[in-house]
Amino acid sequence: MITKPFPDDLWIVSWLVVGFFSAWSGVVRYLMDNPAGKWSCAGMVSQVVISGFTGFLGGLYAYEYNYSGVMTIAIAGVSGTFGGGLLRWLWQRFIQSDGKPYG
Repeated sequence: MITKPFPDDLWIVSWLVVGFFSAWSGVVRYLMDNPAGKWSCAGMVSQVVISGFTGFLGGLYAYEYNYSGVMTIAIAGVSGTFGGGLLRWLWQRFIQSDGKPYG
């Protein structure tokens, strides 16, 4: 049984904006990490995908803690810019060195 109402159009647009800022932060990260003249389409796409995922995680975190819409977008953008570094930190934070979860 569904206990929550279906999302409205504003909610959907808000998450599309979070996704856009997450992906845009991937482009920014790619430009920051690569010197001028060394472009790789595959490298940029992979960075955008990683940043989109980590930005979504950051946006979801902000949403769950009831931050404002602007703060949710900002946290999604910053999380997306962290990209793979944030994923590595989360992995080390929640998984012990022997591969077993904390608990």
